[in-house]
Amino acid sequence: MIRKNRMIKIFVSLLVLLQLLAFQTSESPEKWLKFPDNEKFKSEWRKVEALEKKGLPKSAIKIVEQIYEAAKKTNNHAQIAKALVYRSKFISQTEEEAFPKIIGQIEDEIDESKFPLKQILHSYAASYYWAYFSNNQWRINQRRVIPGFQSDDISDWDKMDFRNKMLEQMYLSLENADSLKMVRVSDFEDIVSKGTQPKNLRPGLYDFLAHRAIQYFGISKNISPVLSDDQFLADKKFFAPAKKFAKSEFLVYDSASHHFKILKLYQQILSFRLKQENIPALIDVDLARLDYVFINSTFDKKDSLYLDALKIIQEKYSGNNYVAEVIFREAEYYSDKTKYYNALDSTTFIFKEYAKTAEGLFADIIENFSESHTAEKSLYKLENLRKKELKMNLEKGVIPGQSFPCRIEYKNIDELFYRILKIDTTDYFNLIVENRGRNLIEKLINKSELAREKEMGFDFNKDLNKHSIEFLLKGL
Repeated sequence: MIRKNRMIKIFVSLLVLLQLLAFQTSESPEKWLKFPDNEKFKSEWRKVEALEKKGLPKSAIKIVEQIYEAAKKTNNHAQIAKALVYRSKFISQTEEEAFPKIIGQIEDEIDESKFPLKQILHSYAASYYWAYFSNNQWRINQRRVIPGFQSDDISDWDKMDFRNKMLEQMYLSLENADSLKMVRVSDFEDIVSKGTQPKNLRPGLYDFLAHRAIQYFGISKNISPVLSDDQFLADKKFFAPAKKFAKSEFLVYDSASHHFKILKLYQQILSFRLKQENIPALIDVDLARLDYVFINSTFDKKDSLYLDALKIIQEKYSGNNYVAEVIFREAEYYSDKTKYYNALDSTTFIFKEYAKTAEGLFADIIENFSESHTAEKSLYKLENLRKKELKMNLEKGVIPGQSFPCRIEYKNIDELFYRILKIDTTDYFNLIVENRGRNLIEKLINKSELAREKEMGFDFNKDLNKHSIEFLLKGL
C-alpha cells in the first residue's frame, strides 16, 4: 500500500509537470498554426472529474478511453494528450507495477503521432522515465554500469540508461523547433494550468518545451555528475549581454557536460527571442540564464559580473515594465547576502549596508511598478527585512546565587522588557505534563512568582541587520 501511494503521488506530480504554463500573448509569429476546438469535450471531462472525486478510477477510465478514441478520429492533439495523462494516472491507481505499462503505452503513441503531439509526448515520456528512476533509485543505483549492455526491459536498466533515455526524449521533444515556435499554448488550454506570472513570457509550445528540457537536463546531473562541469563555467563570457552570449563559442571539456547542454539551449531560446518584439519574454529567459550561471559558476568575480549584467538589462530596457523583475533580482541578491554580516567580525563589514540597499530597491519596485506581480513579491521581501526578531539564549542550568551569562540576538528592536519568574518544581512538572503551547505558557505564568524585571535599551541604528549582546544576569 505504501508503494502504491508513492506511485499515485508521483503521477499527480507528473500531471502538474505536464501542464503548460498559461502565458497568453499579443506578440505572435506572423502566422500561428491552427488546431481543432476543444469545446465539445468539456461535458465528458466533467463526468471524468465527478467520478474521480467519488474515488471511482475504473469507471472514470472508461470515459477517458471514449474521449481518447473520439480525439483520435478528429486528430485533436490536445485532447489525446489530456486523455493519456488521465489514463496514466488512473492506471497507476488501479494496477500494481504500473510504470512499465504506462511507459510502453506512451512509446506506442509516440510512434503513431505527428507534430506537435509527438514532441509533447517525448517530453511526457521523459517525465515517466525520471519518475520510474526516482521510485526505484535505491535498487537501480546498486546495479553495476556495464558499457555496451542493452535491454528493452527497463527493469534491467542501470542509472546511465535512464539518464541517457531521459536526455534523448528531451532532445526529441525539440525537433522541428521552427514549427513549434508557431504553436500557441492557448490552443492546448485543456492541458494548461494558468500560472501567476505576467503575460507574454512563454507564449508558444517551443518556449515551454525548451524550458522543460533545461529543467530535466539539470535533473540528469543528479543521476550522473560530470567532474569537468565546474571547470566549464569558470569563464566570465557566460555573463555577457544576451546578444553576445547567444553568439558565443563554448570550449567543451566533456561532451557529457550538463552545463554545456543547458547553456546551448539558453543560446537557442535567446537567439529566437532576440528576433521577436516580445521584450518581457526576452528579459525572462535572459534572467533565467544569468541566474543559472551565477548559481553554478566557479568564477571568482561572478558577483560583480552578475550585478553588471543586471544593470545592462535595466538600462537597455528601462522603458519596459518587466524591468521590475531585473531590479527584483538585484534586490534579492543584496537581501540574500545580509546573512553573511556579523557586527563582531570586521571581515564581514562589506555586507553591512546590503540590507538597506535591498530595502531601497524593493521600495522602488513597489512605488514605480505598483500593479505588478513583482511589486507583490517585493512587499513580502520588504516586510521580512523590516520584521522584528528576538532570541534569548541562557544556560540550561545555573548555580543559585551566582551570576550567569545571557545572550540576546535581535533585529529591528531598540528596547526589551523582561521578567524572570520562579515556580515550584512540582508545579512545573505537573503543568508541562498536562498542557501544551500557549495554554502551557499562560498556566506557568499564573502559577509563578515574580523574581526580577528590567527594561533594557539597545543600540538601534536601523540598519536592518541582526545584532547580539552578551551580559551577566545577577544570581537568583
